[in-house]
Amino acid sequence: FEIGNHTRDHLGITDKTLDRLDEQLTGIEEQCLAHGIPKPVTFAWPGNAFSVQALATLQKHGIQFARRGGSPEYPYEAGRGIAFEPGSDHPLLVPTAGDARPTWTLPDLIRAVEQARDGRIAVLQFHGVPDTAHSWVSLDQSDFEGLMKYLSLNKYKVIAMRDLEQYIDPTVAPDHPLEIIEVRKKKIEEQESRRNDRGELRE
Repeated sequence: FEIGNHTRDHLGITDKTLDRLDEQLTGIEEQCLAHGIPKPVTFAWPGNAFSVQALATLQKHGIQFARRGGSPEYPYEAGRGIAFEPGSDHPLLVPTAGDARPTWTLPDLIRAVEQARDGRIAVLQFHGVPDTAHSWVSLDQSDFEGLMKYLSLNKYKVIAMRDLEQYIDPTVAPDHPLEIIEVRKKKIEEQESRRNDRGELRE
């Protein structure tokens, strides 16, 4: 069992709201203590917005891993993303490989999880089954069950974010957290510029 630590008020953390992060994390910790739940060691950036300036505050609160979205490598709207590369990605800026949307089908999941190879980790986001408060990230139960069946039949190992510590050292982080993001963005832009109208790569 793991709490999805998402700030007390679901406050998006940007440079402008940075001064409120400490109280937002403390609020979650206090509620966990009141209900006999261990203090969270993972964090999910609300709305997938993030700020490098917030990393020190997360570390102060004992956060070992923090999940962001697939943006800015890919646009937010479609839920497409990129796999986590330990050593290259900062453990407090773990990218999402796939962020489920109402229109998601099996190929969307496959595109995300097939990135989990060569030491890379595919992080998935499922917001609600269904999510009645946020329709743009809702998923029908039958669709969700179908996606989970695919993971099971193909013997994917699914773990909680906190269990990443069993496989990687959360203290290992790049000196320049945004560098890998910029490298990926440039690579993706180059690939897209080579595609023709049918989505095929030019020779």
